[in-house]
Amino acid sequence: QNDYNDYLGAELSAKKAFSFFKTKKIPSLECKSLIILGNVYQSIGQDDEAIKSYKMALSIIDGAIESETKKQKNITLNNIGNVYREKNNYNIALTYFNKAIKDKKLKQENPILMGILYNNIGYCFLKSKGKAPAVNSEEVISSNNQYNVRTFI
Repeated sequence: QNDYNDYLGAELSAKKAFSFFKTKKIPSLECKSLIILGNVYQSIGQDDEAIKSYKMALSIIDGAIESETKKQKNITLNNIGNVYREKNNYNIALTYFNKAIKDKKLKQENPILMGILYNNIGYCFLKSKGKAPAVNSEEVISSNNQYNVRTFI
């Protein structure tokens, strides 16, 4: 996106998509539209609007019964954490990253996101000069090996 108008167009498209999927009652695509909308807001520095969009997505995810929608929860938690991390609110960011990392299915379903979350947690501890939690780095590395990804903590 090279132009602010590109973001305005993306915002409008995401809002239209959300409305369309809401009328069709397709929660997984409602969530994806809200996540995209949050990403657009975050890109143009409208952090409060980004968080609002991500939290709307979370409320849909929490009420959903289909697994495709539920799988988006940890991505959304990571996105909210990223907004707070970029605002240097590391403790709040850690709250969201830790919520996502506690999902016992994450390692199996999305090991790359698991590595990203550990990176984000490490970054927040580094920047806040806090003590890092005990992490089994071998477990993180082995969970990401199938994708040839290494996360150093």
